[in-house]
Amino acid sequence: MNILILNRASLQRMRYQDWIAPEHKIVVLSTADIAQDDCHILAELAVEVEYFDNYIGNGNVERRALELNQTYQFERIIAVNEFDLMRAAKLREILGLPGQNVASAHAFRDKILMKDYAKAVDVVTPTFARVSDPLDVMAFVKANGLPVVIKPISGGGSVDTNIIHHQQDLNQFLTAGFGKYIDHSPDYLIESFVDGLMYHVDGFVANGEVILCWPSRYATTCHALKNGDFFASYMLDGAAELTQRLRQQTTKLLNAFPLPEFCTFHVEFFHTQSDQL
Repeated sequence: MNILILNRASLQRMRYQDWIAPEHKIVVLSTADIAQDDCHILAELAVEVEYFDNYIGNGNVERRALELNQTYQFERIIAVNEFDLMRAAKLREILGLPGQNVASAHAFRDKILMKDYAKAVDVVTPTFARVSDPLDVMAFVKANGLPVVIKPISGGGSVDTNIIHHQQDLNQFLTAGFGKYIDHSPDYLIESFVDGLMYHVDGFVANGEVILCWPSRYATTCHALKNGDFFASYMLDGAAELTQRLRQQTTKLLNAFPLPEFCTFHVEFFHTQSDQL
């Protein structure tokens, strides 16, 4: 089997040649950001690697994938980073390969769609809306009050996430704007701020079934990185009542999603002072 892997981490850590049986041919398309880290180990790797500048936005990644397919006729495409999910799904559909399709990838990347799936199975979500200009923001704040959170719909790692506590914060956000041009419609979500402890639940789906599902509590959050703080979490005790509640809510949520046959997942919950997830 010939396998294409879309990769954004050092191959010293992502040991694909150790995880995939040696009879399979592995081709890796990766970011030039880690090429220097990998240079001294490439000779020992049983993989073919190509690096790209501006990897996330570089359309030559897709072009090269299609070119390489003419040589290797890939049977699988693996994407291990959330920012590659849609890219991999589109390539699979073009090449007629199994795995997560575009509709499924969209559900796992679009935060509006995620919340729609959650609401459909009565998983509690904050009040939210899509925003495309400053007037949308002000209308939401007028209707729901402060504080609010504004973030990219397909973002990750709290990048470009703004927590608006006070009118002064809102004024500063509006000053910076969504982008360079006021008439450019951004892809942003606004939602009411949730005051609670933050948890994440991670696991693995195989043959369409959730076979691993375990919650952890954030010691800090991704947003803390913006202030120079550390980022960490710790796993919960298996016997704890909250562990069971988080696992049940996660399974309920995943069953509502268009799950691929095989995938990992990462779900985030707030646990409020009123004991609500």
